[in-house]
Amino acid sequence: MLGNLFNRKKSNNFIGTDEREKITIGQLALAVCFILLSFSSCTTALNNRALSSRQVTNVQLLDGTNLQVQREDPLFRSDETLTKFTKEWYSLMFSWDGKIPGTSNLDKGVKTNNKKQVPATAWLASLMMTPKFAQGYLDKLTEFIPEGVFQEELPVVQLFAIFHHQKKLEMESGKSMPLPIKLG
Repeated sequence: MLGNLFNRKKSNNFIGTDEREKITIGQLALAVCFILLSFSSCTTALNNRALSSRQVTNVQLLDGTNLQVQREDPLFRSDETLTKFTKEWYSLMFSWDGKIPGTSNLDKGVKTNNKKQVPATAWLASLMMTPKFAQGYLDKLTEFIPEGVFQEELPVVQLFAIFHHQKKLEMESGKSMPLPIKLG
C-alpha cells in the first residue's frame, strides 16, 4: 500500500504547469514588494533620524503662520516667559473682584484644608506654587479674610506689583553673591 503512494505518477498533481508559472510569478512579485517595502522603511527611519537631530525646525500654528523654533533644555524658560508668569501669578494672587474668573457669577470662595474660604483667584494662584507652599499660603490668607465676605458683592480690589528685571550677575566658581531686588 505504501509502495502505491510512492509510485504514483506525476500526472496526478493538483497544480498544472500554467498554474505553476503563475504561482512563481506571484512569489517573485511578493519578494520584490517585500524588498521595496524594506527599502522604504529604512529610508523613512533615516529621514526621521536626520529630522530629529536638527536644532531648528518649523512649526505651523492654528492660524496657518509658520514659526522657527529651536530645541532648548526642558527646564529652560525665557525672561519674557518668567515675567509674564510672575505678573499673572501676582494678579491672580492679589486681585479679587468678587466674581469667578471668566464668568459673571459671584465668587462663593473655595474651601481650604482648614475649612475656611479663599477667593477663587487666590486658589487658582496657589495651583502655580509647590503644594506645601501653596497650602501654607492659603492657610495664612484665610487669617486675613473677614467672615461673611463671600456672601455679598464687593467692589473690585486690585493690587499691582511693578517688576524690574535685574541683569544677570556673573560670579566666580564657588562664590555666592546675593542678587539685589528692585521694586519700583
